[in-house]
Amino acid sequence: MPRTRETVELGSSGFALVGVLAFLLVISALVVPFAVTAKTKLLIANNEIEHEKLSLLAMGLVNVLSAAVTSGTAANLPLDFSPMRCRADNLLVQAQVQDHNGLIDLNAAEPPLLALGFAALGLGPADASKTASTVVAFRNSVSAFSATDVSTDQTSVRGGFKRAPFESVSELNDIATLSGIPTSRLHGVFTVNSRSGTTSTLHAPDIVRNTIRANANVASIVADKSDSRAYTVSVVIRRGASGLVGDAGYVIERVGGRDFRLVTRTPALAFDLDSKAADSLGGCDELFGMETTQILREWANG
Repeated sequence: MPRTRETVELGSSGFALVGVLAFLLVISALVVPFAVTAKTKLLIANNEIEHEKLSLLAMGLVNVLSAAVTSGTAANLPLDFSPMRCRADNLLVQAQVQDHNGLIDLNAAEPPLLALGFAALGLGPADASKTASTVVAFRNSVSAFSATDVSTDQTSVRGGFKRAPFESVSELNDIATLSGIPTSRLHGVFTVNSRSGTTSTLHAPDIVRNTIRANANVASIVADKSDSRAYTVSVVIRRGASGLVGDAGYVIERVGGRDFRLVTRTPALAFDLDSKAADSLGGCDELFGMETTQILREWANG
């Protein structure tokens, strides 16, 4: 059958259509991954921005609580790091305050009290006692060239003994027996800010209080102390069921009686609360005051 002009044009059009479709498929194969990547990056960026916004809000609440604690207007707040939780619309808030009189000072406590702290972290009696001796040797100002005998094995400390006061609780991770313990747990037992050789049972966190009860004969344990100079103040904020979280935590020190200063950041904390428990949370008026709670609600709906 002879090919007519119409047949040739139809065949050419068919090939052109196939070519255009093939070109579009190639373009789609190139463009779609870039579009998916761009969308993913946009979601990540939005989440990062939300995290920063929530963390800034948490920082503001840390300042509110710090002012209340140091000014004496927070008499009803638990100071043993017990979680205090509330809700402002779709914002869930967890706040915790720790009076450092309830912790064990690494630079001031004697070996028996230090050993109790390490026992609270799960060390057995022999390891707790040995680690307490290591801490004393680590902070000891005796010259490394002195003839004074230090019985603790220096290889148990990464880098050897510092022979100067602890500057941070995190330095405990340099000690072999403590290297695997999370920094947040170490901060829940020890401090370098109370500058006291005693520990108060009134404001001790549960992990310390339970160990103290079993060792009540340690002389450096007291019932109460009213001269606290340092606190840990931490706030975690979660936006509803989204899982987006912001946090802020600081060790603060009292300055001039009623004022305070931020000393150092503390490890971030988790906000473990299921949806049923979250729905039953009360308002934040009692914890932060009506004015601050109104700001929280405006932020939640903004």
